[in-house]
Amino acid sequence: MKNWLIIVIVAGLITYVWISTQCVSTGIEIGKLKARRAELQNLNRMTGVEISGLRSAERVEKKARTELGFVLPEKYEDITVPENKDKEKSALTGVKDWFAKTLGYVF
Repeated sequence: MKNWLIIVIVAGLITYVWISTQCVSTGIEIGKLKARRAELQNLNRMTGVEISGLRSAERVEKKARTELGFVLPEKYEDITVPENKDKEKSALTGVKDWFAKTLGYVF
């Protein structure tokens, strides 16, 4: 009877230590995950601010002018591209003609 009591007490102590270790390990993991969550939320906020800045028309225009070298065209600027007479008319010819007649653009 005494041996069984010692075995039960030792098994109980081992179980208690194992459960305590698991609780501490889980607590540490929860702390790491909370820190990672805060980091990701901060990154999400910063990305949202960046997206809203990139969507503003003034910022897009500024980037187009400074980084890409875009310029506003003259009021009526025609661009003509010589056609190759040897090729058959493509499917886009009708679209080009429509643009030329309707909008005044010449390709």
